[in-house]
Amino acid sequence: MNAAEGNNIRSTHPPFPEPGSVIGPDGPDAKYFNLGRLGKGTFCAIYKCVDLSHSHALMADGDAHEAKSKTKRKQRIVAAKVELANFVDSGVIDGEASVLKFLDASLPAGMVPTFVDYVRQQNVAPSAGTEKGSADGGLSAIIMEYLPGEDMHLLRD
Repeated sequence: MNAAEGNNIRSTHPPFPEPGSVIGPDGPDAKYFNLGRLGKGTFCAIYKCVDLSHSHALMADGDAHEAKSKTKRKQRIVAAKVELANFVDSGVIDGEASVLKFLDASLPAGMVPTFVDYVRQQNVAPSAGTEKGSADGGLSAIIMEYLPGEDMHLLRD
């Protein structure tokens, strides 16, 4: 296969938000593999994902250094908070990402979920789900530490 053929390879993943889809650039650089939706609110839905850039070999070497520098551990399982179609480009997720990143950097470990990444993706293929991208196919998501526990939406009811 030559380089030109390699550039024309399409992703074999289903479109987001289907389980098995990816968030991030299409192709080999896709970073977050969607395992399924955890919950849904008014503005956003939260998905459980696997960070495909995580490496156990790097973590084993970095653990000793991490204890000294008090840096935060890289997460293998993460949560992706994705704007719903009706609110894409509303600025809600952008503002939340800025606040979470600031709080994560400012507060002691364990006070807020660890900020991992902010993904703004263009041209996401629409699907039958309600969390599909906007009319232009865009998607915005905060990638953060996955905190297992009860669904707060169910606790509020």
